[in-house]
Amino acid sequence: MTDMEIQKEVTVKRNETTVLNLDEYKGEGPKMGKVKFILQPEGTQLSIDGKAADVSQPVELKYGTHKLTVTSEKYGTLTRKLVVGSAESRLPLTWVRKRRRTKRQRRRNHRQQPIPRPQERILPQRTH
Repeated sequence: MTDMEIQKEVTVKRNETTVLNLDEYKGEGPKMGKVKFILQPEGTQLSIDGKAADVSQPVELKYGTHKLTVTSEKYGTLTRKLVVGSAESRLPLTWVRKRRRTKRQRRRNHRQQPIPRPQERILPQRTH
């Protein structure tokens, strides 16, 4: 990306509001971004906006929001939003196995939980 320098002389008067419209100086930025997806474990599939994606090379996507669906035989399916807003990016998508807690960790967590208070019950008064 190249740097651009713009100069404009502006007169600002005391007790007056001066509005600068910088839209006229805005350049045409990239409308597409290349995203390199790194999928783990092997065999994980990716679809973008409902279409299967070939992630062997960076994928060219329009700027904006896209729907990603990551599917693994072993781990299932996960759907997330991706906002593309730069010319190039790298996105690792790795399934991580959740570790099982040991007995000791389960006991410790059990002890840290607050003891529930019995709920108060208001019984209707009986009239004889």
